Amino acid sequence: MPTYLGHCRGLVDKAADYGFGEEMIEEKLKRSPCVSVVVLDFNGSAYWSALCSALSRQSYRDFEVVVVVNGEPLPDVAESEGLDLLILSPGENLGFAGGANLAWSAASGEFVAFLNNDALPEKDWLQHLVNSIETSNDVGAVASKVLFQNRYGALNVESSTFVPSSIEESSDDRELGIRVKLSSKSVSLFTACGTYGPEYENDEVWTWTSRSSVLDVPEDENGIIALEFSYHPSLVGTVCRLKWGESEPIRVVLTSELHKKYEFNANGVGARYLVNNAGSEIEKDWHVTERGIYQSDSLKFDHSIDLEVASACSLLVRKSALSRELPFDEGYFAYYEDVDLSRTLRRSGYKILYQPQSRVYHARSATAGTQSPFQVYHATRNRLWMIASHAPWKVVWRVASHDLLRLDEYSNFLDAEFSTPRLKLDSWVGFISRIWRRLCDAD
Repeated sequence: MPTYLGHCRGLVDKAADYGFGEEMIEEKLKRSPCVSVVVLDFNGSAYWSALCSALSRQSYRDFEVVVVVNGEPLPDVAESEGLDLLILSPGENLGFAGGANLAWSAASGEFVAFLNNDALPEKDWLQHLVNSIETSNDVGAVASKVLFQNRYGALNVESSTFVPSSIEESSDDRELGIRVKLSSKSVSLFTACGTYGPEYENDEVWTWTSRSSVLDVPEDENGIIALEFSYHPSLVGTVCRLKWGESEPIRVVLTSELHKKYEFNANGVGARYLVNNAGSEIEKDWHVTERGIYQSDSLKFDHSIDLEVASACSLLVRKSALSRELPFDEGYFAYYEDVDLSRTLRRSGYKILYQPQSRVYHARSATAGTQSPFQVYHATRNRLWMIASHAPWKVVWRVASHDLLRLDEYSNFLDAEFSTPRLKLDSWVGFISRIWRRLCDAD
């Protein structure tokens, strides 16, 4: 029996606590594939079939798949794809951190590859990760290049404008053009040039353009770019020009309908993939940023580099690199738990590599939603906790005397469940407890 089984003895016991028979876990350990691919799922049935298909096509074959179902059961499609599969259903939502720890306990591989349920890997995804981590024993983890799932094209919009305060009772002095509806897959929420940012209405997201704006608009599976926009009555009779890629501008007369829909048959011309994550970076203020995010995929992001932190969207971790029993702090639940893991690996002397040849295509925020109360609450709280655990003391003091006192600023993004009082209490309690833990560990 491999010596690795003895190393995992305590982890087997943890998995058994959730009702998974010891014999089942023992059998997985005896087989000892090189890699355990860990997928955390929460009501992600829509992505499951495509993910199984992508995993079944991997050029590297020495792996198992460990799935933790935090929500509704998944469709029974994995067996038909010939995957070595272990599904764990804890009966409650353990979040990413708790679910990943449970999967880590049951995983029998020397390496564990964390993969988001809404991320589709290329066929050589795992091969490149394994090749990189095996280059040296001091490589503790390897991160993939993560691209947004859709291809995007730059849509140039030119229109006449109006200033609300000059024609009606309003304090709005912005110079506004047309009002564009953003699709659920749009990154224009963040990348639009010359617009005024997102506005939310009846579960829809819109943005006002200025006189000249550029939006990154996603193609659908048929290469179609859909555009829906409205405008103020004062612009009736004026002309709006829409230009897709290198095509000739479309001249649109704004009529009394006050609403237009257009479709462009892009067929991939001028469209490109945008980077979601090419490794992560810690800024001076200890905000963690995704390297290359919203930029066009290019040669700039095709070189392997050492990382300070890495995203767990697609991350291969060497099991023996961890001095602690489980990889993630379960208090985080979701967000920043991968930053905490990265800092722990680096503090232990291990390298974290970015491997651009390992590529995945990510739907992003498919589970939690973009700027949802859940996301804002956990991301805000957990960043503060991460700083308490890992940042230089001068940063910790600045955050305690500034950021922790300004949490009311997030009130507009929160709701009854993830409320401002809850954010304040949990942020302070977790911040102080992690400072105390850090001081005790230093002794």
